[in-house]
Amino acid sequence: GVGNLQLSVRSVLGRQNGLKEGVLASDTKSLVAFIDVQQSSLWYTVCAFGEDMSGSVVDYGTFPDQGKNYVTLRTMKITMTDLFDEDYSAACLESIDTLCTALIAKNWITETGNIVPLTKIGIDSGYSESRAAVYNIANRSDYRALVYPARGVGTSPRRPDLWLPGSKKRKGEQRGHQWRVLPGDDCPRLLQVNTNAWKTMAAKSWDYALGAPGAMSIYGKKDVVSSRHQAF
Repeated sequence: GVGNLQLSVRSVLGRQNGLKEGVLASDTKSLVAFIDVQQSSLWYTVCAFGEDMSGSVVDYGTFPDQGKNYVTLRTMKITMTDLFDEDYSAACLESIDTLCTALIAKNWITETGNIVPLTKIGIDSGYSESRAAVYNIANRSDYRALVYPARGVGTSPRRPDLWLPGSKKRKGEQRGHQWRVLPGDDCPRLLQVNTNAWKTMAAKSWDYALGAPGAMSIYGKKDVVSSRHQAF
């Protein structure tokens, strides 16, 4: 839970929006993805957002795909090294490349038939063993405009923000709500996020009433509490 907010499995399972998997709401303004890197696998989520930050999960899963709805790190049967290479770094690079290619190539279409391009893919670069692979992908010409190596930054009551109050931006730095993009040393850019702030925002978004600004939903039949999204 976050503060006094306690999310339950059932409350999340009850937030299906009536859209089919991969279909976006008609008012979608941006489509983004994030890939979390683990030792065995990649875990990804694709979200569509409207102008008021209301959003929906349109796709999520693991790479390699395990062929079933419910999977955990402990129950992974096929890993990245099983697919590509015994060397973890090489297997990770191939896996990220394959997943990014698939996400970019997919036709993401709204319920009214409009195509919405995927505009940003954040990839976890906090894991030292996979960082070189993430940076390699970010430096490739066909990914440079899309891929953002990302890293969560811990904060404290004494320093609640990513930057000190009154501090000047570095050359090329962009700042937003508890996030900033910095020119990278080994990649075009690095996205930093305030982990605590965004975890709180994410939790609240799953608690807001459906249809309210900032509320999150997930694909599937409305008013049906299904085990389909148990893993999510």
